[in-house]
Amino acid sequence: MPSYWWGWVLMAVTKVLEAAGEPMRARKIHAAVEELVDEPVSWSSVKNCLASGVGGKSPRFERVGRGRYRVVSDGRVQPRRRNRSVSGEVS
Repeated sequence: MPSYWWGWVLMAVTKVLEAAGEPMRARKIHAAVEELVDEPVSWSSVKNCLASGVGGKSPRFERVGRGRYRVVSDGRVQPRRRNRSVSGEVS
């Protein structure tokens, strides 16, 4: 694996999610990052980038479901929409 500057995985993950324009599965993000840099990238680096990017005062990413992430475009996490059935149960 090549050595890059600090933060290159974060930049690559952000570019991938911005280009997608919709939530992506973590494994697909990993594959797209590898395609973007045209070299192998550690799965744990991408996974750790996503996990650390959802926390803090100004998160970069939002976890929208198990293993699914999207980029936070304006620095604020968007509220998730929940589907309610006629009986009022959350699905």
